[in-house]
Order: sequence, then structure tokens, then C-alpha cells
Amino acid sequence: MELAAALATYDRVALNLDKLDRVWQRMVQLVPGGPFLGTGSPDEVEYAALAERWAALAASLPAIRGHVLRAAVIDYAAIGQARLDYLDLGEPLSGHNFEAQVHAPGTEAARYRQRLDRARQELVQKRAAQLVQTVDELLDDVPTGDDDELPAEEATPLLHAVGEAVTELERLIGAPLDGGPRRSDLHRHLHFAEPHDLRDIATMDWPAYRPHVELALYGDEDPVPIPVDDLADLGDITTSPVPAAIGWDRVDADGFERLLVRLLEKSGQYTRISRLMKINAPDGGRDIEAYLRVSDGLADERLERYIVQAKHWPARGIGPTEIADLVHAKLPLWEGEPVRGLIIATTGSFTQDAVRWIDAHNLAAKRPRLVPWSSSELDGFLRRWPAVIAEFGLIG
Repeated sequence: MELAAALATYDRVALNLDKLDRVWQRMVQLVPGGPFLGTGSPDEVEYAALAERWAALAASLPAIRGHVLRAAVIDYAAIGQARLDYLDLGEPLSGHNFEAQVHAPGTEAARYRQRLDRARQELVQKRAAQLVQTVDELLDDVPTGDDDELPAEEATPLLHAVGEAVTELERLIGAPLDGGPRRSDLHRHLHFAEPHDLRDIATMDWPAYRPHVELALYGDEDPVPIPVDDLADLGDITTSPVPAAIGWDRVDADGFERLLVRLLEKSGQYTRISRLMKINAPDGGRDIEAYLRVSDGLADERLERYIVQAKHWPARGIGPTEIADLVHAKLPLWEGEPVRGLIIATTGSFTQDAVRWIDAHNLAAKRPRLVPWSSSELDGFLRRWPAVIAEFGLIG
């Protein structure tokens, strides 16, 4: 079977699996939380109809290395009666085992999805690696000097070929490529397709985007290829300068937010980390929410709510006006628990006036506590976790 036909099959399986998940969620919502009697209620009738749809959808899903959905949906009335029986018998352990059987269809569907995602990933890895090599070869001989350009008759077919390879890569890999460094620049240059665009792709866009593509070929729990069998062999290489500068132009606004989430996770000090708003939201507000663990080292431990404001401004400093606006105009709009800390993270810097404003605010013990993370602070965090630098391709 051709790869395109195989991917189309995977997409159809994923579609049916999505439908199955939606049906199951509706079924779960219909079942009362405790013991009950089946009385032919509208909920029971709808549950029975949905159970038939679930069975049909489950039967449509092909095996993945022999694994198929085998869990049976338990009848609505049988669930209620069994709960009554276990309650009368006073056997909580048996009741817990029964509840596991009730929820087994959803559990098995989740495991099936994991297998489906892994199988699709393995299918595309080989072809995606070939496409990365194709782009490398197409760009190998592109002049990289500021005043060097290929003639239009040579640049145009190269741009077309690179565009086709990139489009196929993004079709194969999908969502993991979202937020890739210089992805929007790459697409802009492919769109205008002038000789100087080809040079920019070869010197800036592809070198930044390529590591992200390679890492996206592998899941968060999958091993990435290692070029040696024994790390001792690396001791024989010739010493040479090592690039050290963090390339903030290698991430866009979305990538910067994902990077901040990873740093919060790596710190081990924050929990319940989530991104709350779309990037470039009109109010410039809540990019990331996290809860800081605060402990006295003995018995007392509590969680304090923090908001992280991401500013991907590598060429711009943050001044006191932006900070005052966050504290006085945006803070009252943030719903939920009180915000104890506001981290302002930027790929640029803070002006001296901004630093003084933050210091005065914190010295006055005002809420929230303000924590500035400039590019220099972020550089320091990243040096502690080189794997994060590699994940986001921040050093070329």
C-alpha cells in the first residue's frame, strides 16, 4: 500500500475513534453516580441506543498488532442493580472491581488511541527522515553570502522542491510542528519565492526549523536517535569552539510559551501548570497559570497561584508602563483564586525604570509579587537543562 493510502486509513480510524470517545462520554454522563434502579427512563433508553453505536464503532476499529477493543458495555439497569447488591453485601473491594469493569470501554479506548498514535508515528518516521535529507541536499549548494543569489531560473525550481518537501513533512507530522522556530518565516519565504528568499531559507529558516522537525518525529516518551553506541567514543573527537548563544529568533510566540511551561515543569517547584489563553490575546493577559509549592520545611505546605506573562520581544525592552498596565489594568480581570505572584518573562530585557518599579512594588509588600525573567535569567535556567535547549533547537 502507498504511504498516502496508509495515512488516509489511519485518519479514518482516528475519525471513528473520535466518534467512539464522544459516544462514550455521553454514556458516562447518563449513568447516576450511586446505586439506582433501571425503570426505563429516558436516560436508560438513550444509554441503550448509544451502547449500540459504541459497539458498532468499536467493531469498525482494526487490530493494532493484534490489539482490539474487547471490553463490553454493561447494561444500564445492570450497573444500578450491581451497585445495590454490593452495597447490601458490604463488599467495597468487589464494588471497586465492578466499577473498573463499568469504565473498561473508555479505558481500552484510551489505550487503543495510544497504540494508534505510536503506530502512525512509526509509519511516517522513515519517510519524514527522507524528506529532511531531501531539503538538506536541495539547500546544500545555495550561496549564503549577503550579495550572493542564484539566478531566478535556478532558484525557482529549488524553491518549488523545498516547498513540496516541507508541505509533505507537515502533512506527515502534523500538530507537533506547531510553534516551530521560524516556521512562519519559512512559509513566507516559500510564498514569495524570490532568489533572496531561497538564501534566507538556507541560512536562517531551515537551520532553525530542522531540529524541531527531527524532534517532532518522536513522542514525548520516545527515544530520539543517538549517533554513538558508547559515549566514551566522543572523547576522541577534535576540540573545537561550541556555539553558546541562545537563539531566541528560533522560537515564535507559541514556542516561547511552550518553553516557559517546560521550564516550570523542570524546576520541580510548580504544579497544575496550564496555558490559559491563545497567544497574542487582545488583553495581552494570562498566558500560563501555575501553582508554586510553598513549604516551611516541616508540616506546613500550601500552593500559591502564579500567572506567567510571556513577552516574546527579543529586540525590545519592557518598561514601567507595560508592567503598571499588567498590575493595575489586567490583574483585576483575572478570575479565580487570588494571584500571589506574577512572572513577567521576556526574550528581551527590562529597562532600568521597569526594574525600579518592580523593586518598589515588591518592597511595599504589594500583591502580586512581581518576578522579572529577562533573556539573561532565561539563559541561566536553560544552561541547567541542556535537554530543553535541544528540544527547542535554541542553539544552532
